[in-house]
Amino acid sequence: MIEFSDPKYSRLIRLKNYLSYEISSSVLLILWFMQGIGYFLMVLGALALIPLIIKVLTENKKTAWLVSLLILVVLAVVLNFIQFKNPVVAMIVIILPVIGFYFYCFALKWSIGDWIEDEKAKSQRRKIRDNI
Repeated sequence: MIEFSDPKYSRLIRLKNYLSYEISSSVLLILWFMQGIGYFLMVLGALALIPLIIKVLTENKKTAWLVSLLILVVLAVVLNFIQFKNPVVAMIVIILPVIGFYFYCFALKWSIGDWIEDEKAKSQRRKIRDNI
């Protein structure tokens, strides 16, 4: 494995590791029965990851991904300020930002793998070019 001395790439790898982390099914089952705590922990996890995601995306100049984050999460949060008369719709709107964020993370996880492979290839090309 190629080690990157640049902190930009180490943050990219660290973000991929965070996004690849899985919770065991027993923990998910416990969180399901403790719905308030489970939702709180999901929101807390999202809030903890958003600064790292924004930093990695801006460093790698992935503006389309930043715009997607803005649309999926921020727009869903803005919808929470609208009062809905139907309680089912209101409940869906409350969980929409979390669902949007974790869907975004799922898609981002697969793309980050490609970005890391691209950086590895660039690093190898630089080494070959420097050795010639």
